Amino acid sequence: MPGPQPTDEYHEYVKQVVLEVPGALAASIAGVDGISLAGYSQVPDFDFGLVDAELASMHRTSQKASSGMTAGEVGEVVVVCANATFIVHPIGDEFYLSITLKGEKSLGMARVVARRMADELKKSLV
Repeated sequence: MPGPQPTDEYHEYVKQVVLEVPGALAASIAGVDGISLAGYSQVPDFDFGLVDAELASMHRTSQKASSGMTAGEVGEVVVVCANATFIVHPIGDEFYLSITLKGEKSLGMARVVARRMADELKKSLV
């Protein structure tokens, strides 16, 4: 998928997300194919390649399910696990912003920040 190249600007966006949301461990911008464009983590050795690929797969599955149920476009996917929560917010049709939280800490704030950042990023990514 041709598209934007990683830039310091995108790195700064995801860094701002992590620093702004209490309990955020990591954030990234990735293509819907699961390939990372930019990421920032406070966790050493955070595997953006693995996380972004898995979240992209979950997002695609959610879209298929939503379509089958005639529920409309998927606006956001939230996956709550025992030790982490993942938020996947689309940026247009080709990219998404993900936020990884420790547990369910600040889930509401993370969703608000994801929505705001996705709107800002849409201007340069779409």
